[in-house]
Amino acid sequence: MNQFFSLRAIFEEQNSDYGSLGNNISKIIPLLISLLIIFTIQKNRRIINRDY
Repeated sequence: MNQFFSLRAIFEEQNSDYGSLGNNISKIIPLLISLLIIFTIQKNRRIINRDY
């Protein structure tokens, strides 16, 4: 969890340099992570269902 916050701090520092682009990136990354988590959960469910 601390690693995530340190990454977020780095992004917030870069936001001041990049402006709107940096803000967009920092909004997109959590979205991508959540999509990846949802995708892997559904994939695992499919594998579990196949076993039964």
